[in-house]
Order: sequence, then structure tokens, then C-alpha cells
Amino acid sequence: MDVDHLLQRPLTRGQFLHGALRVGAALAVGPAVVGCARTPSKQRAEVRAIVIGAGIAGIAAADTLRRAGVDVVVLEARSRIGGRIWSAPMDGVHAELGASWVHGLRDNPLVRELERFGVRRRAVEDEWPALADAAGAIATSEVERAGARVERAMAKASARAEALDADVPLARVLDGHAAPDPVMRWIARSELQNEYGADPDVLSAWWHDESAGHGSAEELVVGRYADVVDGLARGLRIERERHVTSVEVTGSRVRVRAGERELEAEHVVVAVPLAVLAADAITFDPPLPDTVRAAASRIGTGSLEKVVLRFDDVAWLPDAPVLGATNTRDVERGIAEFHVIADHGRGATVLGLVGGAAARELVRRGPAAMRQAAIAGLSSIVGGAIPEPRAVRSSAWSRDPLARGSYSFLSTGATPDDRAALARPITPRLVLAGEATDSRSPSTVHGAMRSGRRAAAQLLEMG
Repeated sequence: MDVDHLLQRPLTRGQFLHGALRVGAALAVGPAVVGCARTPSKQRAEVRAIVIGAGIAGIAAADTLRRAGVDVVVLEARSRIGGRIWSAPMDGVHAELGASWVHGLRDNPLVRELERFGVRRRAVEDEWPALADAAGAIATSEVERAGARVERAMAKASARAEALDADVPLARVLDGHAAPDPVMRWIARSELQNEYGADPDVLSAWWHDESAGHGSAEELVVGRYADVVDGLARGLRIERERHVTSVEVTGSRVRVRAGERELEAEHVVVAVPLAVLAADAITFDPPLPDTVRAAASRIGTGSLEKVVLRFDDVAWLPDAPVLGATNTRDVERGIAEFHVIADHGRGATVLGLVGGAAARELVRRGPAAMRQAAIAGLSSIVGGAIPEPRAVRSSAWSRDPLARGSYSFLSTGATPDDRAALARPITPRLVLAGEATDSRSPSTVHGAMRSGRRAAAQLLEMG
């Protein structure tokens, strides 16, 4: 059966703007839905379907099943829903510590849902960022020339990779990855580490850009991203703080255990982050097929971390939506890419991004190190001290045991076939969902949403 036809929600991922800055995005969560109170503990209960995980994939699966008349319950380990969409309270507004972008606008069902729930967005302009070094602002013409050199280096790397008989790390075929040109290094870092959450020495030379080249513009969410999760979840039966430890398939039933809570159902959708699945945080009986386990182990999970700073105003910053510091230390080890998000009326918000090994190191050192790195990066841009921020919040997805990273990427040796293996039903009773299982739009919010609807459709098709 055609899943898109069944759901009447066709989807293609939009193409990133060629030649312009490709900004990364982490995936998924938001605060607990009002009215979804935790259900009192019971030794055993029965429902028609269970969804494990209340990120956007799990919520989309449960919403689809509910609309089909299926009695469904969602089990979520956190005290909030949304997973890696997290609109965290901050300074009277919110900080988007998870997903921030909408990738591709044409035929994207997420856009319709964002509009339905009134989530504001801003177009990502097709222009180069404003960069600065120790001597001050760097001319746009110099940034453009450096960007062209990076584009040529990436094209040469692709050609070299295609000529190989086996996949290798991208770094092995990429000229100039350690080039002395600081502007090139900033652009390359933004397009690689801050895009995929991974360094060239682990990215697949063959498949790292699997989801590029599909068509349309991007938007930055300046409203509250979690509103779309809350809206889709409204009225769903969601049990929070239910940490699932085992899934047992026996004949026509599936038994799920979460602490003292035990539920039985006809069907289960497992919509937890891939890294959680790969770490065997949930025990399956019988075990997941070897093809699924191998695919889960080959696909990597990147680290893209964010620091959100609130200021009274940003008149002291260059007037541009994307800013960067090309200081070598900031580019390689600190936070050098910033997005001026919005003026909420009571101050302005600046978002700092850092990806790959540098992100994991900063998270390991803690929130104070993240704050210091962001302030150092902004100071490099303006060439001196900056105003004291009113508030600072940072993410730590790489150390979060319920996420274990930001979103998936194809590491050396992995292929899109691995994503397809994850998307196939495990049994007529058990299916997987999540951005890592979506071959058309991986590593995106709408890919996660689409995967949840696909998983629900598979269960409905199998009866």
C-alpha cells in the first residue's frame, strides 16, 4: 500500500540553497502537553497500540492511529513531551535548544502544521554570513571567494569518492580541510560539523550529503517550536516518566514494561532516538533482526549543541542574521557561528552553534564552558567586550541518556539502505519510527513526523 496515499500527506525534502550557508538543525521536543496528566501506576493494562517515545515521530504515529479509531497510549521517559524539540523557558520567553529550522517548504506537511498552530517562522536568506577576524569585518567579496573555493573542494571530494571501490571518511578525499585560510575553514565547519553534527573524519565520503539537493528554501522558527508538538498531542493519552526497558512479542500480543508499569497491546511503535536503540537501552524479545541491529550500529548520531543568549538589544552587533568569527581557536574549538533570532519586545535573542567533536568537548566541560565559549565568539566578532547577557541557556544532547546526540548522519560504511532497513516492519506487531528511519528527509523534524505517520500506516495496513 502507498503510505503517502493512505495518509494523504505527500512529502519531499526541500533543497538547501546552493552556494549559501547551510545551517544545521537538531531535532525534536517541547514541554509537556496541558491536560496529558500522568496516568496512575497499574500492574497491567491492555490497549490496542502502544507508542514508545513522545517526540514528534511518536506523537505523529499516535495521532495517526487515533484518527483511525485505534485505542493508543504513548509512553514517554521524560517529564515533558517533544524529544529533541525543546522550547525551554528562559527570561520570560523561550530558548529553542533542540530543533530550530524547517528544511524545505514545498510539499512539506510540517509547514501546514506550523501554520495550523500559529508557529512563527522567518525565511533564511540566500546570502553569505557577516564574518569578522581580529582586524574587523571581512569583506563580503572575500567571503564569496572563500565560499567558491570550499564549493570546488567539495566537488573534487565527491569526484574522488565516486572513483573509489569502497567508502572512506570524507576527510580522506577533501582537500583543504586543514587549509590555512580562516574564512574557508569557517565556511567548511559551518557546512560540515555544524550541518551534520559530525567531523569529516567520520562522515561517509559517499553518502554524507544524502539529503541535499531536493529542492526548496528554509525557514528559522522564531515562535515556539513546541507548539506544533503540543497541538498534535492534544487529547492523546500520554504517560510521562515511563522509562520503557523491555518489549516482548509473543504470538498476537506485545508486552511492554516500564518500571512497575506493564502494558499489553496488539501493536507497538518504537519511536526513540536511534542512538538509544543502538545502545540496547530497550531489550527486545525476540531480539531485533541482525539487519536492523547492523543498520542501527552503522548510522551515526551527531552532536550539534546550542547556546542561547538574551540581551537587552543587539545594536552592538553587525546588522546581519548570521554572524561568524574566523579566529582559529573559536572556529576549531569554540563557538563561532551565531544567528540573531528575534526581538521578543523585551530583549533580543542570539543563538550560537557548535558541532562535532568540539560540541562534545564543550558539553563535557559543562554549561559554564558553553557560556564562556559563546561570549568569546561574540567578542571576537565585535573586537572587544560585549554586554552582559540577561540570561544564557545551553543544550547538552550528547550527554543526554534519552537522546545520546542530536540527529543521525551516515558515517563511513553506512548507506541509505540502512535507513530503509530500519523503516521496514520488524514483525506485524512491531515497527520503528524516528528521523533516522526516514530515507527521504532524515535528520529533520518533518522527516521524523513523516516516519511516525509511515509507522502508523504500516500497522493499520497489517491490521
